[in-house]
Amino acid sequence: MALWKSEGQTPCSPNGGRLIGFACAALVLAAGGMAHAALPERVAIVYSDWSKSAFANEYDKHLKRQGWAFDKYGNIRLPELSGKLGRYNLVIAASVANYTQTVKMAPFAEAWRKWLADGGTLIVTDANYGSVLGNWVASFGPGFESGCALCSAHTKPSDATRAVAVRPDPLLACPQPLGDLFQKHYRQWTHLTKLGPDWHTPITCVDGAPLFAYRRFGKGLVVLTSAASLRNSPIASALLENVAADRRLREKGIEVLSFEPNLPGGSPAERVSRLRLKFAPGGARKVTATLAARNGRAKGKAEAKAVEEAAVPPSGEVTLAPACALVRNGVVASRLEVALDGETIFSCSWEETLPDVLSIKFKRKHLYPGDAVLPQVTICPPAEGRGQLTGVAWRIDGGEWHERAAQDGTWTIPAFRPARVAGAARLP
Repeated sequence: MALWKSEGQTPCSPNGGRLIGFACAALVLAAGGMAHAALPERVAIVYSDWSKSAFANEYDKHLKRQGWAFDKYGNIRLPELSGKLGRYNLVIAASVANYTQTVKMAPFAEAWRKWLADGGTLIVTDANYGSVLGNWVASFGPGFESGCALCSAHTKPSDATRAVAVRPDPLLACPQPLGDLFQKHYRQWTHLTKLGPDWHTPITCVDGAPLFAYRRFGKGLVVLTSAASLRNSPIASALLENVAADRRLREKGIEVLSFEPNLPGGSPAERVSRLRLKFAPGGARKVTATLAARNGRAKGKAEAKAVEEAAVPPSGEVTLAPACALVRNGVVASRLEVALDGETIFSCSWEETLPDVLSIKFKRKHLYPGDAVLPQVTICPPAEGRGQLTGVAWRIDGGEWHERAAQDGTWTIPAFRPARVAGAARLP
């Protein structure tokens, strides 16, 4: 039933276990006439010879899928890479990247800081060892301190300790549902420590410690994640796409400050998607957000649409919060499209799966000739918002949906009487 509205390396043990890999948001950039996020020109991958260079090819499939060119460096060549950073937009530290024959990066810190300030991006996969944290990222200087520690998910394994909390963050939602992937697939064994206030930490474990963190430095970005063994994991492709999308939007003077889909609205059926944007100075402009939602129910398809416009003020910051109200149960698909002066700059789509408001099962399983069932249902919703409910929808045994509008200011679920049973029957 549903209601509707009319509208050795580290304190982390290297033998503690490996990460085994890993609804939805998807964003497509269209700025400058592009159909998808523009891609980095070239990527450098750093790997170690641990277990016969087991992770040297960890990102190959994901990078080839994006069509990105890449070079590979064994970690003993990190000094060489430090002198060639200008050739690359993105450097990826693969799993156990600096674990064996560890290179201490302090002598090369200035080159990496300059590269980051100029717009380079460093992604550190498998940030579970001091070899990539203390000996690499932390060596960049103040503000880059980082470490790790064993997580309760590993020391006290249970469903409760494996819980992952995700806070809304544009880097987790644009263009791929990175936060959802963590919640669905991620199995951690360590978490990050020692991170200062410049780090964003939108994904945390039951200990309240980060599993995913990033910080900006000049025009650049450093991403740390304890996720590992990503050869066949969708999290790798999602991470690459989101980082590239973020970079290309910023290059065009557009920053997604926050994106919060499916916030509660003014009625039980209403959801608000709030988006905060910042544009570089460039004259008077108008930004438009179009939100569309659709519920593919068994009977018919409920749809709703909302459009909100705003002029870009001198500050460049704009908040848009279009809202849609419709039947919300089952799978509800939403799409938000953002345009600047009539030209689409990005769009994002996501889904949420919602249970029925009420589901009734009968304890009596069998009916015999002459039997009838007369269920009587009374629902007392909270007074707040009750007047905005305008009808009820119901179905029996997963069949077709039936709807009834409110009458005389009331709304009820009608009782139903099955036809008299001619023979034995069974209710689910």
